[in-house]
Formats: sequence, C-alpha cells, structure tokens
Amino acid sequence: MDDSLCSKCGNLFTSGPTDVFDVTVAPGTRHYTLLNTNEPPDDSDMAFIHSVISKSSVRLAFLDDKIVKLRETVKKLEDERVSLAVFQTENRRVLSPSRRIPSEVLGEIFSWTLPSIGNALSVDTFNIARSPWLLTHVSSRWRAVSISIPSLWSRIIIDYSEDTEIGPTNYPLNLAKTLVQRAQKLTIHFYGCSETESSRQIQMLEFILQHSSHWEELSLGITSTMLPFVAAFHGQVSSLKRLWIQWEHDLLMLDPTISSIDCFQSAFSLLDFGVRQYIPVPVPVHQLTRYHGDGFLEEQLDVLELASGLVEARINITGHRIPLSDEAVELPSLRRLYVTYAAVLHNLKAPALEGLAVRKRQYEHPDISPVGLFLARSACPLQRLSLTGHHHEETTIQLLQRLPSLTEFVFAIEDPDARHHIDLVMSALIISTAPGSTALAPQLQCIVLESKDVDYELHLAMLQSRRRATQCPLRYAALYTQRAGPDPLTFHGHQKLRREGLDLMVVMGAAAHQEAKHWYYADEICYTKQHPAPSVLV
Repeated sequence: MDDSLCSKCGNLFTSGPTDVFDVTVAPGTRHYTLLNTNEPPDDSDMAFIHSVISKSSVRLAFLDDKIVKLRETVKKLEDERVSLAVFQTENRRVLSPSRRIPSEVLGEIFSWTLPSIGNALSVDTFNIARSPWLLTHVSSRWRAVSISIPSLWSRIIIDYSEDTEIGPTNYPLNLAKTLVQRAQKLTIHFYGCSETESSRQIQMLEFILQHSSHWEELSLGITSTMLPFVAAFHGQVSSLKRLWIQWEHDLLMLDPTISSIDCFQSAFSLLDFGVRQYIPVPVPVHQLTRYHGDGFLEEQLDVLELASGLVEARINITGHRIPLSDEAVELPSLRRLYVTYAAVLHNLKAPALEGLAVRKRQYEHPDISPVGLFLARSACPLQRLSLTGHHHEETTIQLLQRLPSLTEFVFAIEDPDARHHIDLVMSALIISTAPGSTALAPQLQCIVLESKDVDYELHLAMLQSRRRATQCPLRYAALYTQRAGPDPLTFHGHQKLRREGLDLMVVMGAAAHQEAKHWYYADEICYTKQHPAPSVLV
C-alpha cells in the first residue's frame, strides 16, 4: 500500500465503530487526486479504497442502528407528548366557564342558533347538521339540554316547491316524528306544490294532521290535491293562534266551485289571521288581534266589521274599484294599519291608531284627501306615518305640513328612476337656521328612508340639521338603499353623528327593501324566502 495514502487517512485503520469517522482528505495526496479527478486507480490504490469503503460501512451500520433507536425514542416521546397534551386539555376543559353555564342560560343561547323561518325556507335541502339537530351531537349535556327544550323542536318547515329531481328536500318522515315527540306546541309551515309528486305531500300532511291538537301556528300553501285533506282540519285546531293561508295561482281555475274553506271555525284560540288570493275562510273573527286581508274591499269590510279587537291590520285590495261607504267601520283598538289604496280609508275609522302606512300604486291618482279625512274623522294620536310605493314629493310634503306633531316618518320609494322625489323630500326636511324660517314636521324623532338610489351628502345634511334642532332633536334614522356606500368624507360625517348620540343605520344591497318592510307594517303574516343578506354600513 502507498505510504502517502496511509499517512493521510488519519485514524481510519485504528478507530472503532463508535469513534467519529474522519472524512477529511488532505489536498495533494493520492487519495485526494482520486476523489477529485477521473484518473483511474492503480492496483495499489484499489486495496486502499476497498479498505476505506469497508471501514466506513462499519461506521454507517453503527450510525443506522443508532438512528433507528433514536427514532424509536423520539416516537415514544412524541406519543407521550400527545397523550399528555390531550390529558392537559381534558383537565383544562374541566375549568371551562361553559360548564358552569346554567341549563336555562344554555337553552336561551341554543334558541338563538335556530335559523329564521325565511332562511330555513331558502335552503334547498334538509340538513341534519343545522340547529337544532346539531346541538344533540356536541356533548351529552348539550344533548340533554336541547332535548329538554320543546321550543327548539316546535317548527316543521316543509316546502315541496323546492323538491329536486334527486329526491325530497324536506324533513324525512322519521325525523318529523322525532321532532313532534320533543315538542309541545307546533309551528307548521307546509307549502304544497302541484308540480311535485303528491303521495309524499299527502303522507306528510296526514302525519301533521294527527298532531293538530298541538298546532299553535300554521302557514299553509294549498293545492287542489290537498283540499280534501284540509277539510279534515275541521274541529282539530282549537289550540291554533296564528293562521296564514295562500293558494296556488291556478287553484280557482282548476276548481271554480270552491267558494270557501270552512274548516277553521273551531280555532277558538286564533288571534292572528291572514289570507292571500282571497277565498272566504270563516274564522272566529271577533277574537282576532291581527289581520292580513288580500281581496276585494267588500269582503274585507265584512271581516273588519266583526273584528273590533284588531290591533294591527294589513288591507291589500284586489281590483281598482273602491266603493265609498256612508258609514265607516270603526276599529276602536287598532294601533297599526297598512293599506294599499288610500281610498280605502274612506271606509274606516280608528280612534286609537298610532301608525298608518299607505302604499300608492304607480297609476293611482295622487290624492291625499282620503288620508286627511280619515285622520280628522279618527282624531287618533298618530305617531308614525309611512308612505310607500309611488308617492310624489308634493303630496308628501303637504301631509307632513298637516301633521306637525308627527314623531316618526317613513318614506319608501319603489320607482327606481324617481330619486328626485326622495331628494326633494330630504331637502324639505332640512331645518334652516335662517331667521323666521319654519321647520317641516318639527317633532320628528325618527326618519326612515328607502330608495334604490340616494344622495348620501343630502341625507347627511338633513340629519345634521335635525340633530341641531334645539326643541326636538332627531334620535333615530335609517336609510335603506341598493346604492354603494358614500364617499369617505360623508361616511365620516355619518360616523360623527353616531358618536354624538344619533342611533343611525345604513343598510345597502338587494335585501334592503325586504329589511325595510317592518317599518311600514308590510311584512306578510306568512314567512317568505329571504333575499341575500344586506350590507350594514353603520
């Protein structure tokens, strides 16, 4: 063996497998040359290289063995760490404040997890991963608490108009049975569809009917196939407090002999009643506190004459002929009224009325005299006036001039091209600081405006002037619009008013119209599908 090779291999031939293997090779040696060039080794070089490989193999085997043992040790340590971390988390969970939440409070929290009726109807498929079903899969305590609260299980929402080709989208019958077992009173939303296979609809309707003694609320969309089964409701609805009925658009065309649905006379607990596409539905009218009618005025006046206890009424008129009555129907307890024709007010008197909403249709004559005569006849303590639809600024301003004590004003324009109407009304509501100037509706504490398009700067100027009023400053304001938000300067102006104490909300987006309806009592008694959620600016 070449001495130069041996002299440069360090302890290669004397070190054991546990010693550190020296892999350095000194430049200028034969070994270095062979490693860093393509020069072929001599016969004397071959033995040395084989010995280096053999020695390094011993060391590699030793290292591999040690690495395997270390990996086993690391795996044991990692497993121990995971186990200990889980154990620590379990012990921390014992100290969680949620464990100390009283069951009553936990139940209240659970009630807020329920989707709204509108959102539930807008979901295309039934999903057991939603509340309340989801609550039973979190823990044994959550399951016990949720099952013990009947109100969490009181709603059955079934809309067969949303069935798809792949199968039913509503409650499976077995889950509906479970729900009924856990509930005490039932809120039923059942909407049939003539275009959907009827046997499943009838099967579910028959099951629900078996538990009619527990019905508290019923919203029913009737098809011709359902009519014989609806007749079976007779004498079965004594606990019903709230009833909404609507018909498929072609029901009367399919069966023109239908003159009334007379199975709800025994609803002796009924307080809230509404019907769309009017067919007479005899109910204990004298006990109603809330009514939504949709049909000819003559039929609705017949109902109103008997419903002296009404607190809220929505009167939607079918047809354009509004007969004038010599003697107005008096509603002594009525607090809130919504009408779709101002001329309807010729036939009514409401001495306790606090809120009046009038919707003007596009081609209706802009005559405010029915409103003025109605208010004079009623001598009511009106607080809120809501004008919706296609009102013009001239008649709107005239009404506000006649009602100086008004405290709440709602103005909602439906015409997408009539921004100038709402702009002129906002301009008229600006309180001038000029000497001798008079304020329009000086007692207003609440102003709610709705329009697809709006002048944010003018809106801010109107609010600022009203906030500066010394006698009766504005306290609440809301703006509902589809227009994008204001520029940064106007936005900061709105924010400044909020910091100064004004309760202000700006709602934008396609759903703004639906959100604004409650201000003028136009929400239907039934629950309809929801639009996409609006954006709340401030």
